[in-house]
Amino acid sequence: MPRENWLIVGISGATCSGKTTVAKELHSLFSNSVLLQQDDYFYDEKSEKHTKIAEFNHINFEILSSIDMAAFKNQIRLVIESSNSSTGATGPSQGKPTEVEAKFTEKYCSTEIAPSAYCIISKFQKLQFVPNILFIEGFLIFNDDQLQDLCDLKFYFTMSKGLCWERRKNRVYQPPDVPGYFEKYVWPSYLVHYEEVLRKSSNVVYIDGADSIENNFRSILHKILDFLL
Repeated sequence: MPRENWLIVGISGATCSGKTTVAKELHSLFSNSVLLQQDDYFYDEKSEKHTKIAEFNHINFEILSSIDMAAFKNQIRLVIESSNSSTGATGPSQGKPTEVEAKFTEKYCSTEIAPSAYCIISKFQKLQFVPNILFIEGFLIFNDDQLQDLCDLKFYFTMSKGLCWERRKNRVYQPPDVPGYFEKYVWPSYLVHYEEVLRKSSNVVYIDGADSIENNFRSILHKILDFLL
């Protein structure tokens, strides 16, 4: 895939680890960014491409074959091949660091600027421009060779089983999780996917999903700014 004028950031990891929230926060900060989410590309529940778990009479949503990866990749291609994209930007010169800095200060610093925020602001002030940024978010993006190779920056959110369950059990899914699905499929699948990322993917930054959304947001923002400087 051609990717002129785009910084591509992959955000992946465990369910309920905060990765989606952080990805949305980053996307909202950079006006010249696009966010594509893997969860939007699950096949319809009635699709014959799904794998059914007989004992639960439930779809296995924890595997790549449950996702229309061809459509997902095609949308990624359309974004990075477009000179305008959905952001309306025509090139890296459209990104203005001062605008992003002002938005960051207004939203995250209120009346008092923490020392960690000063560091971020100082990095913004050193930038000449901000390129278009494509955020690709999803729990299996680094388990696809083409997608993980495409990303300039890769972040993977990890999570303990106990905390993951505490968060997951309070969420409402469509279709709803059935009893035993987390224990037998969600968590074991995460461990397999995580091990595959550890084994096959390089230059991945691992993020502790137990940490606060704000801390993880700032940690990734630091890495993005460091990459651009």
